[in-house]
Amino acid sequence: MKKVTIAVLIIFCFITAIFICGCSEQDNNTGKTVTMTAKEHLEDIETIYGTDEITTNFNSLDEGDTLIIQDTILNINYDDAADRTIIVFVSTEGELSDSMKFEFEGKLTDSFYNDEQVRITVKIKHVVFSYQNISYDMELYEEQWVSEEYFNSYRYKPLPQSCITKI
Repeated sequence: MKKVTIAVLIIFCFITAIFICGCSEQDNNTGKTVTMTAKEHLEDIETIYGTDEITTNFNSLDEGDTLIIQDTILNINYDDAADRTIIVFVSTEGELSDSMKFEFEGKLTDSFYNDEQVRITVKIKHVVFSYQNISYDMELYEEQWVSEEYFNSYRYKPLPQSCITKI
């Protein structure tokens, strides 16, 4: 009987330890992963301009979420002066078209081409700050954020090349 009680107690402790570890691991999980086309992502962005505030949020994404954008490059160009590559995605419905562009550090035109399918992976970050009497409340890509000072001078930094891969 004593052995059974000890065995039950050990099993209880083991299950409790698993539950506690599982909960703490879940708490460390930084968000969900969402895959969209560039058009879907563009439609997910909501920007509100007030007289003294600008709010930019993603309707289906939160801070800590991972966003994967999978789409086909319409146009890729390298800006030698700025040492950055600009990749444009376009979607057309009838006579309407929407475009979304991404800037990357360095030259990518030797590795990626027009009409090529790619995957861009970024993490969502939420920032709140003021600059020149305007309050900003924004969700953006963590990889593009440096600091308030950087944003005030340059806005966003280009995405690192590690964010883009071929499909």
